[in-house]
Amino acid sequence: MESQKNISRRAFLGSAAALLASSPGWARSTSQAPLWDGARFAFLSSGSEPRIVAVDVDKGRIETKLELPFVPSEIAVSQNHNLLIAANPIGQSVGFIDLVGRQYLGAQLVGLAPDVVQISPGGDLVAYGGRDGRVSVWNLRDNTVLVQLRGLGPIDALTFSRDGRGLFFVDRENMQLCAIDLREGEVGLHINLPGTRGGRATAMSRSLDGMAGYISLTDDNKVVEVDFFTMSVSRVLEVKAEPKRPYVSGDGRFVLIPHEAGRAVSVISAATSRVVETIQLDHPVSEVVTGWLESCAFAMPAQGSKASVVDLVELSMTRQIDLGGDAGASLVNSDTRVVITPVPELQDILLIDTSTQQIAKTLSSGLADLQPPQMGVSGNICH
Repeated sequence: MESQKNISRRAFLGSAAALLASSPGWARSTSQAPLWDGARFAFLSSGSEPRIVAVDVDKGRIETKLELPFVPSEIAVSQNHNLLIAANPIGQSVGFIDLVGRQYLGAQLVGLAPDVVQISPGGDLVAYGGRDGRVSVWNLRDNTVLVQLRGLGPIDALTFSRDGRGLFFVDRENMQLCAIDLREGEVGLHINLPGTRGGRATAMSRSLDGMAGYISLTDDNKVVEVDFFTMSVSRVLEVKAEPKRPYVSGDGRFVLIPHEAGRAVSVISAATSRVVETIQLDHPVSEVVTGWLESCAFAMPAQGSKASVVDLVELSMTRQIDLGGDAGASLVNSDTRVVITPVPELQDILLIDTSTQQIAKTLSSGLADLQPPQMGVSGNICH
């Protein structure tokens, strides 16, 4: 079957008509708006159903539901190529949806069981990683494989360098930050991290200029800054208990650290690499996303339904928002005006207006086990 071969991008797209004929539930409609606008549409998959819901963030409504022949482990959106990419670990493949025609194009074998999908900042490369210790990087321009590696240890997160030439992952067993040189096709960098081997460490987040990286060592209550000019650890900061993945504000001023057990948000100045404030909250924090021109941040709860709003000018907590249930991972849109938050237990998707700091819309998705939202262009620019 052609969809299971390493076929060219042109041939792959050319096979869409034939694939549609054998794909129930798909019908081309010229009256439907294309879903290619990466700054407008958010996509959330189900963790237990072969479906994806598309949300029109601008209009505050469910635009459509897309069906797949498998339950995706993760999805990503390529703005450059108008594609939604869905990982299928069981089939060791990924499926493609054409966002212009809303068409399922078929599947592509990728040489591993993909649990992670990451699009490069330039939008032309896609990386797949698996808990089987394999990584595969493909060029979306011609649908060709650039790098295939194995034996790397479990991969649950990948981060591209800002220029797209490197791909970072954390080797927790050896407690190292590793980088794959995509030109050489090999792991070319191992930076030792000052954490407990085999302990918990988050994925790396980039600084706004791409010259530094930040990693939380969750079991050691530390945040590590890595200097990519010297390719070494430049600073180690002691922080409150259970730091989670760092979030770099869109203006590059702050690195925000959510704390689960510590029930706080640490604010690190990107200019001085020092903790300038620790904002204590009354709930464990799983993640932080910024909003409204980077003037505020939303500290999302690890448990419970209350999210806290943090003022990034005064560096204090100003209010709380009742989400109605336990929230999933959130995403802010590209102009930082809307935070998209799933509430899986209610099958709801919340659209939070970051200017009023209130829930503007509650959308019923009808999908069980909602997964984190993805957009082709978002305000989460440093992951």
